[in-house]
Amino acid sequence: MDELQFLSQSFQLQGPVLPAAPKGGFQQTGEGASAEPELVVNELLAMLFLGYEPRRFAAHLAKLKDDLPLPEHFDWSDPSDDLLLRMPAEDRRVLLAFAQICEQSRKSGKYFSAIQELALKYPDAPELALLQLNYLLLWQPEAARDYLDSQLLAHPDWLVLRAAYGTWLLSQAEPEDLPPSVLSDFEALMLGKYELHQHLPTDQGPLRADWAYVFYESTALYHLLAERFERALYSFNVCFAISPEISLDARLMQLVHQMESSGRSKSVRAFLDPLIQLRIHQTSKPDRPSSRPSSRLNS
Repeated sequence: MDELQFLSQSFQLQGPVLPAAPKGGFQQTGEGASAEPELVVNELLAMLFLGYEPRRFAAHLAKLKDDLPLPEHFDWSDPSDDLLLRMPAEDRRVLLAFAQICEQSRKSGKYFSAIQELALKYPDAPELALLQLNYLLLWQPEAARDYLDSQLLAHPDWLVLRAAYGTWLLSQAEPEDLPPSVLSDFEALMLGKYELHQHLPTDQGPLRADWAYVFYESTALYHLLAERFERALYSFNVCFAISPEISLDARLMQLVHQMESSGRSKSVRAFLDPLIQLRIHQTSKPDRPSSRPSSRLNS
């Protein structure tokens, strides 16, 4: 059985119970493809699991009665350039070069030393600490935890470091052979708090979008491995809302297989059904022309 058949059978997908198609429609394959394009696995994953409005999904989690707090929604903004703006040109060049090295998963002892020196000049910049942590996780994972602990001792509110290390920690685990210590280590790292509002002051303004993504990526993996699939899907949906260009296909297929092996596919499908039906209703409802000028500004 291929993945498409497996996914369709697991969730009993047929006819009108399919959620609405993602924006842009489906891909047509082959010369002269028909008007009924083929579903491919990643599109079906997106149809089933992504694109739900985070606020509505968060409210829907109340149906679980799992004794976990409901998420509170935060706005997010583009990453701030304040650090770059206050740096002289040479420091800025080092930061951008090292960020590119990390993004490309390359190794450079020279630039790692340079970024360490830069961090001494800007000790209150979590951006620099996060870059160093990511580099260590890639090339010196045995040193990463000591570095993390030293940073959290000085800056216990640097949540993005906790989440980044937590994502790495959970990514090392195999769902079929999950050591109990992996989840407990993550729980201790996150101080037993798995919703963003539990870590932030009540007057918190908009969050950096990239740091919010790091947090929700970590909680998505945590809930996935803990088999709290509905909670995992909420976190995946927030990640998708923040950065839809980042592929979640592999994680979503992992979720499907874990739900199937634990016998939870039908219950998760039932949980999603009201959200799916709402989306079908919203996308099938024709737009009504307004007889009066709109009070909303169109961008």
